[in-house]
Amino acid sequence: MKHGWPPVVGAEKGCQGPECPAPASWLNQLEIYFSILQQKVLTPTDFPSLAAVAERLAQFERHYEQFAQPFQWLFTRRNLDDWLEKLGLRDRQSSALAA
Repeated sequence: MKHGWPPVVGAEKGCQGPECPAPASWLNQLEIYFSILQQKVLTPTDFPSLAAVAERLAQFERHYEQFAQPFQWLFTRRNLDDWLEKLGLRDRQSSALAA
């Protein structure tokens, strides 16, 4: 393992996760954008045709381009530690990193 991240679940069965750069903020931006898209455009999913879906997506794109700005990523390492401790996963994460 060249990057120092914990092993991917299922790696022993030949599964491998994607190689992402360590600071994958671009991926965070995409996840947030697609979350907004899902909530505001694709729900409910009662489109009469694929053409209607394409038109709705195009309308949202034109609308969103008017005010889109980069997202401010506020979730810190401390937030992650607190969240994992709350879920009782902190010990499991530490042991996975040590392995």
